Order: sequence, then structure tokens, then C-alpha cells
Amino acid sequence: MKALEERKALIKKVFEGSISLEEVKNEVKRLERQYGEDVFSPLSFIPQERPWTVEYLNQLENLSLAGAGSKEFILHIAEVKQELSKGRNKKSRNKNILMVATVLIFLIVACFLITTFLFKK
Repeated sequence: MKALEERKALIKKVFEGSISLEEVKNEVKRLERQYGEDVFSPLSFIPQERPWTVEYLNQLENLSLAGAGSKEFILHIAEVKQELSKGRNKKSRNKNILMVATVLIFLIVACFLITTFLFKK
């Protein structure tokens, strides 16, 4: 029973994003050493090809809630979660760069207009 709880906790950490792919791999190895290979329920699972989406991650979460918990499945969830997180970080960084560039352009235009108005008199 403890093995099942630990496996569920691992899956929960993956979906929360509180554990990296490398940490998941290490945790999978630890669980196998501690409880044997039977700790992971067998599952015929064919992963979707890239590109992965948030909708696909939601499908994986539904499968996990239905009891899916094979080693390959858990590692795949971690890989999908990590890739989607990297994509979000990249989009966020690009959004921040665009926002800073817009503010700078606005400041430059404002300074130009103020300077032109002051020296026109």
C-alpha cells in the first residue's frame, strides 16, 4: 500500500511541476529498488508525437486519475511537463522583452516631443 501512495505522490509532484525530469528518473529508480519493479502498474501506452500541448497534458492527467501509473507513463508525463514549461518560460521571456521595448520606444518618443516643445519657444 505504501508503494502505491508513493507512486501517486510522485505523479502529483510531476503535474504540480515541483520535480524535474532528472528527479523523476531518480525517484523511479528508488521506488524500483525499494519495492521492486511491480511498484509500477503495467500499461500499454503509446505516447503522442511532438509537438505536445496543454490539452495533451490534460489527457495524461486524466489517464493518471484513472489509474495509469507505469514507469514509462510517469517518465513521459515528466518529459511533457518539462517541455511545456520551457515553452511557457520562453514565451514569457519574449513577452517581457516586447514590453520593455515598447516602454523604451514610448519614453524616447515622449522625450523627443518634450524636447521639441521646449526648444520651439
